[in-house]
Amino acid sequence: PVIARREKLVAGLKEQKLVYAAALEGKDHRVERHKWISNQQGERVSVKTHRTVRAWFFAQDEGWYVQCRYGARVIAADGTNNAVFVNSLKEVEPVLDLFIAAASAGELDAVIAQATKRKRVAK
Repeated sequence: PVIARREKLVAGLKEQKLVYAAALEGKDHRVERHKWISNQQGERVSVKTHRTVRAWFFAQDEGWYVQCRYGARVIAADGTNNAVFVNSLKEVEPVLDLFIAAASAGELDAVIAQATKRKRVAK
């Protein structure tokens, strides 16, 4: 399970590099997916649709923040902070490369394990 989580995070970070390349061009990165819908005759058919991938980096405070996510959860990259601040969009790619290297080396395994734990909700 540890290796599967690590590979999932690395795959997400590699996809974010594609989102970054599209952001440099001023475009959205879209992924093709298959969706089952009912047509007018009531038959279930597979239809190709496109989904926009959300970026893990955003502009704020006259710079860019880069987050590392596991699924929908933001993980703390250094243990306390959940984002890395850079001055320009061109500096986002080296941060993504650092995240990929850290995840591949297993440095983020404990943080990923903590992010996957379910928290109890008080009723």
